[in-house]
Amino acid sequence: MKLLSLSVSLILSGAASAHAQAQAPAAAPAAPPAPPPLTAESNSPVVKASEARMIDIAYWVDASGKYMQARGEEAKNAPKNAAMAHVKVFNLGNGQNMREITLSKGAPFTAPKGGDVLVYVTKGKIDLKLGKVSATVAAGDSYRKIGPQDNIYTCMEDSCVFAETDAPKM
Repeated sequence: MKLLSLSVSLILSGAASAHAQAQAPAAAPAAPPAPPPLTAESNSPVVKASEARMIDIAYWVDASGKYMQARGEEAKNAPKNAAMAHVKVFNLGNGQNMREITLSKGAPFTAPKGGDVLVYVTKGKIDLKLGKVSATVAAGDSYRKIGPQDNIYTCMEDSCVFAETDAPKM
């Protein structure tokens, strides 16, 4: 009788436990694991131009003098007088990107504020305003855009091309 009572108790406690588990709220899905840090033994990320993501940006100054910008699909609906930037984004892993930016001649372009960026000009001539600094740069020149600074780029030729990547923190 004790054995039967013990068996029934175990069966009932197992059923109660299973019922409790069925009633427990579902756990939130686990966050994806962080990518492993890149080391000397890592496979070097190689991104072909055909694998880069393209983003179009239209930019113009409206009748009131206000700087305007439209990105992605919205760029197609920009005014006819809008200048265009074509951005090719190469994802190199661990949140690092290399970007190739092509500007058309004309309207001033303002890059997004954020972290510092290292820039190398590969084609054309660009008038820059970076904070309080004004300069003209051409193919072969390089500069650092400090993230929170105001910045304005104006392409002075038919097209200008530069490559940029995030700079190390100062």
